[in-house]
Amino acid sequence: MFEPASRFGPYEIISALGSGGRGDVYRAYDTRLRRAVALKIVRSSPNEDSTQGLSLLREAGAASALNHPNILVVYDIGTEDRVPFIVSELIDGVPLRECMGNGPLPVKKLLDIAVQIADGLAAAHEGGIVHRDLKPENVMVARDGRVKIVDFGVAKIARSAASPGATFTETADGLVVGTAPYMSPEQARGLPVDFRSDQFSFGLVLYEMMTGSRAFSRDTPVQTLSAIIEDEPPPLSETSPKSPLFLRWIIERCLAKDPGQRYAATSDLARDLRMLRDRFAETTTVAGASAPRNVRIWWSLASATVIGAAGLVFLPGLVARSEHPRLPLHTPLANEFTYQGEPAWSPTGKMVAYVAAKDGVLQIFTRGLDSAQSEPVTQSKWDCRSPFWSPDGTKIYYISQYGQKEGIFSVSAVGGQPEPVMPDVFAADLSRDGRTLAFLRDEGRDSGAAVRLWLASPPSAEPHPYAHPTFGDHVFSDGTLHFSPDGSRLGLWIQNWSGFFGLGLRSAFWDIPLSGARPRTMPGEVGDLPHYVPHFDWLPDGRRIVAGIEGGSSDRPHLWIVDTMTGELTALTQGPSSENMPAISPDGKRIAYAAQDANFDLFEVPIDGSPARPLLATTRNELEPTWSPASDEYAFVSDSRGRKEIRRRSHDGSFEQSIVTMADLPPGSSSLQLPSFSPEGRRVAFEVTVSGRAELSGSVILVATLGVRTPVRMAPAKGANSAPTWSPDGQQIALAIGTPEDWSLAVGGVGVAAPPTVIHSNILPFSHPQWSPDGHWIACNVPNGLAIIAPDGKTEKVLDPDVWAAYAWDAKGSTVYGVKQDPEDFHRLMLVAADVTRGRVRVVNPFIASVPPANQPVRGFSRMSNGNFATSFVHVRSDVWLLDDFESPPTWFDRLRHSLR
Repeated sequence: MFEPASRFGPYEIISALGSGGRGDVYRAYDTRLRRAVALKIVRSSPNEDSTQGLSLLREAGAASALNHPNILVVYDIGTEDRVPFIVSELIDGVPLRECMGNGPLPVKKLLDIAVQIADGLAAAHEGGIVHRDLKPENVMVARDGRVKIVDFGVAKIARSAASPGATFTETADGLVVGTAPYMSPEQARGLPVDFRSDQFSFGLVLYEMMTGSRAFSRDTPVQTLSAIIEDEPPPLSETSPKSPLFLRWIIERCLAKDPGQRYAATSDLARDLRMLRDRFAETTTVAGASAPRNVRIWWSLASATVIGAAGLVFLPGLVARSEHPRLPLHTPLANEFTYQGEPAWSPTGKMVAYVAAKDGVLQIFTRGLDSAQSEPVTQSKWDCRSPFWSPDGTKIYYISQYGQKEGIFSVSAVGGQPEPVMPDVFAADLSRDGRTLAFLRDEGRDSGAAVRLWLASPPSAEPHPYAHPTFGDHVFSDGTLHFSPDGSRLGLWIQNWSGFFGLGLRSAFWDIPLSGARPRTMPGEVGDLPHYVPHFDWLPDGRRIVAGIEGGSSDRPHLWIVDTMTGELTALTQGPSSENMPAISPDGKRIAYAAQDANFDLFEVPIDGSPARPLLATTRNELEPTWSPASDEYAFVSDSRGRKEIRRRSHDGSFEQSIVTMADLPPGSSSLQLPSFSPEGRRVAFEVTVSGRAELSGSVILVATLGVRTPVRMAPAKGANSAPTWSPDGQQIALAIGTPEDWSLAVGGVGVAAPPTVIHSNILPFSHPQWSPDGHWIACNVPNGLAIIAPDGKTEKVLDPDVWAAYAWDAKGSTVYGVKQDPEDFHRLMLVAADVTRGRVRVVNPFIASVPPANQPVRGFSRMSNGNFATSFVHVRSDVWLLDDFESPPTWFDRLRHSLR
């Protein structure tokens, strides 16, 4: 044991944290990087040789490659005077064992912990690493609820002390492979193990979390191992009868003696647990209290009178039996541990095509409804998306890179060589009879329309633009489209370009008859949505659609049935995750959809080239961090309490509070984003999108003072006011201004009535300016790349011909650090630095994160007090599900009401 203040290599021992069967763990201080760490010093047994120590380091090195928020981050491994050691992040929390000390955990808390453990295990198993010693002592629960799995790989090579009471068990070759009460049957027998062994151990942990007692508890380790091999645990229906039935099934499947009866992939286990957690209210039924007897009698008599009288008149329209609405049935179709989405039904309704990420590239896959395996259709070096089928089911069309832009390709439904169909297309659909191809083409602002609708009938004919005057008077920027089931009309949900600079970014649903009749827009609020274009598909009646729409108290899309004639909405799903990209089966009875979870977490990006490490990671979104120049705290956008808000938090996590919420914003506010701390650290400027009031329409900049809940609006310029950044003296704010003609860089005074003044025109849309700390430059993306612009607008200097995804200045104002895509692999993000004086760009870290299927994979970039940078990366998870029984048959009351009408 080491005493406090003693040294172990470059690490200064602060205090002991614990001792296990294989080593001692200390709280230590890294004197080189000046941070607190956890230092594990591995004890050697008398008979251990050096190769086993090297094996330990290899195992820990493999575990250190796992970049997942639920796996302990390993900073360093090595030997000091031939003593192996592992250095990892220091977790402010307790082992799961302490959380379980007072008996069974509440089900909701159990599920939250279980989902995080399963996610971490799934990531490890995907990386080819099996834990082999999963137990409550090897799971840490931080104070903010984050769960971390620790000690990956160590159990494989550890040796028992061979004491009579030891809980570790050796195989015949002397290798420790687990802790007796948490071992799998194959471990207990000394057989080879794979990822399914961890599932059994996880099932034992879940069992104990649910019941408060171990599944197999005997007097000695040998008896415990014998029970694991031969016996069954006490049934959960007896030990925990009130627990959710589905959770019992999951645990029982994990505890199957035969590994083949457990989950084929740990990602499937994680998905089942997440679905149960997210849909807990739907899967748990509670019987309501009985009504008083006299009330029930009165209601029965009244009902009998009404039904009897109505039956005399409307008997032919009623059914003399009670019908109960059926609950929608959700069934997973494609749930591998990767991104999957954009389902499309084959004409027979027996197969679904969809996109899935493979080696970082979106490819087209197909899966039969009765098949347990997906079949790849494309093997492209470019992302493939938006599949749709030919009428005979022999081909699948999709969008992919076509020259300098995207275009339509076709490929056999069983795979093969793709064929180019139509260049310069970003959205398309084919009528069910195959006679008409409709597509959207981006033509640029110079042509008078950013996006135009084109038709080709037959598809091989020369296409022509759709030019009905009612529709052609509008200028569009984005959209999705689908033919009605009979092919007579085209549904088009499209974004109004000019509307972005007036009433905010709006989208509208257009019903376009192909007969040449006048097109119409859908009435009601849902026909005029802010910010985004929903995915949709038609129901068989050709009047209603199913669409993924954000609404209510949720910032995430859910599935709704929309009546295109009235705009009336009927909710289909309202879970805590996102349900989107609906596709209706040919018979109209099933919906394939994508269950999505795009989760931003905060990361610290070191400038020494070491890997990015989590700063704040939860199951909710934390994004766009901005560090206070006056203290060691930061502000960020979070939806941890439901709707978005800006919160402030200390670096060590000991303090956190809300700065401004959506309730503090002007009426009609629909979004807030991009906070920026003032130089003195007392104010935060941020962007808000507001609609419904002429004087506040569009996006504006608000300034909130810490401790004051009512923010103040900065005088707006005409257009979209976006992405504020403070001058070093705190008197001015630079921002991006968007108009139909151009995007510009502007500077305005804080607290003055005059609107901002444009200092530089023709910057890239949605650029995020960054004012240098010395006040000499403002960094901004321009068409020629990343540039620095003088605050008076008279001088411009391009630092890099590439556009950067995010960027910020160092403390001296001499270097711009930032994130951009690897020019040789667009699916990788790299950390780069540009020297302002020399104009030289260098790569600091060639790989800090992957680029998932998301519009903005990185949000925010701010210099921390320690000189590193804080940002947020997105983790996108999406599976394809099937929804059945989504429309219940009408009850007798529905038919009665219809008859009365």
